[in-house]
Amino acid sequence: MKIRTSVGLILSFLAAAGSARAQRDQDEQTVRKVMSDFVDDVNHHDSVAFGKLLAAEAEFGVITGEDLKGRSEVEKYHAMIWATSDNFKDSPLTWTPLNVRFLDPNVAVAHVSAERFYSDTKDKRTMLVTLVLAKEGGRWFVTAIQNTWVSGRLLSSGN
Repeated sequence: MKIRTSVGLILSFLAAAGSARAQRDQDEQTVRKVMSDFVDDVNHHDSVAFGKLLAAEAEFGVITGEDLKGRSEVEKYHAMIWATSDNFKDSPLTWTPLNVRFLDPNVAVAHVSAERFYSDTKDKRTMLVTLVLAKEGGRWFVTAIQNTWVSGRLLSSGN
């Protein structure tokens, strides 16, 4: 009887561990999809779709050092620069996810290597982007993002 109970406990533990791993794998795929949608929305200059990926209280540290607070401010800032700056026309952003790490089942940190090629001068800017994502109501949202300049053309605020 003790052996049967022990085997049952071990099997239950293994099933739970497998289920947790499957959920984490699914969450990682979802986080990576949010990251992919993020860069697609940036390249389409779609501040509304871009904003839907952000938590209401999201913070965005832009490459020029400005600290944007809240989805609305982030959307407005990006809508303004996409509408007024020639630097983003025909200058796609590409990024390569480097890693996704879960701090707990509902919080992930991701790092991305990003590049932007400028069509007017053929200059290239490289960045390291850090994102914090949180799961709220079953959906993953970007709650914080820091865009850090690494090399290349550094633009002034609003460019």
